[in-house]
Amino acid sequence: MKDVIQIAGIIDQDEARMLVAEGVDYLGFPLRLRDGREDLSEIEAKRIISSLRSYASPVIITYLDNAEEIGGFCRYMGVTNVQLHGPITTSEIEKLNKVFPGLFIIKSLIDL
Repeated sequence: MKDVIQIAGIIDQDEARMLVAEGVDYLGFPLRLRDGREDLSEIEAKRIISSLRSYASPVIITYLDNAEEIGGFCRYMGVTNVQLHGPITTSEIEKLNKVFPGLFIIKSLIDL
């Protein structure tokens, strides 16, 4: 089985290109965080994500906890991978699977 590498906290297009050139599989974009201190704006993240289509898979990393909001945000950003942090319920994750079939969901188990 091939190792899979995700790097989170992408700050700009140059960094994304460099990581793709180094073979990173997933690029993480922390957005809509609890403290509001994202590494870059949603507009800039969306621009970078649209340039990655066939090179690496973008992942939205967020503390959102509502299925409709998460699904809508992932569609808006053009991603099919999301990493959820914070206290989202199992039933809301199940609902997310119905709202956005095919979405690959990563759930953090430790939230410091």
